[in-house]
Amino acid sequence: MDATTNPTPHYVRCKDATLVRDTLTVGTVYECQGEQDGMYLVAGLWLTRGRFEPATFEDWIRSKSA
Repeated sequence: MDATTNPTPHYVRCKDATLVRDTLTVGTVYECQGEQDGMYLVAGLWLTRGRFEPATFEDWIRSKSA
């Protein structure tokens, strides 16, 4: 299956950074660059959806200005 890229940005908040603590931070909002087979493309890595919860554009803006 080909990766799907999002026509509009999709934002997710990290809730589990196990084994990728050098890349992700719990509680931080990230832009999801794509989805495929139950995985999100975040920070250049394909990671399971279970690591994330939905977030909004406003959450993402707040996390950038904090």
